[in-house]
Amino acid sequence: QRIVMLKNGIKHEAQQWSNHHTPETDLFEASQLEVLRGPASLLYGSGAIGGVVQIITNTPKTKQEGAPAFGVKLTAQGFTNTEQGAGAVSVFGAVQHYGWRVNLSGRKSKYYAVPGEHHFLVKQLDTGFQQWNANGAIGYKKEALSLNLEANHYWEEQTLIGEGHWHNSGGPDGGPWYHAAGAIKSPTLHQKVQLSGSYHIGLH
Repeated sequence: QRIVMLKNGIKHEAQQWSNHHTPETDLFEASQLEVLRGPASLLYGSGAIGGVVQIITNTPKTKQEGAPAFGVKLTAQGFTNTEQGAGAVSVFGAVQHYGWRVNLSGRKSKYYAVPGEHHFLVKQLDTGFQQWNANGAIGYKKEALSLNLEANHYWEEQTLIGEGHWHNSGGPDGGPWYHAAGAIKSPTLHQKVQLSGSYHIGLH
């Protein structure tokens, strides 16, 4: 809350719907992260009283910019904390003044872990996280004109501990007792298309 998230200059604020939602961004497609700490409402609106985080994605490069005609990039990650695995495949290429890329990525964790006694992390049973993303972009650059069209499909699902409730009687010695609820699933789906461009005019 109170932090504006930008992706290539466009606001993305789904994480402010509730505590169950995370920023709808695939870090595998990010080429740069910009963090502006402190109030920035003058430039980014009232939501930026705590700061700004901007994600810059990999804009497709053209053949004139040195991009290959065809390329493939594979990435794999592993995390011991939550036994999380993640990976991505990116296919890209360029023809003259055009460049393109397609990314597929996913990550999955078996459980969440929270701080417990003696500062050790404690596994939370019946919890977990998975995310599957797809995005593609095509760009055009020639002289002073630059255009970039990007499409994103973001899907995640968090398995969280359900909120239980208290019973006034029936517990030990007939007293109150807490009835734990089952796990709940919180899915999130975002599909976006973003077009950006620029034209530079030189004046003498």
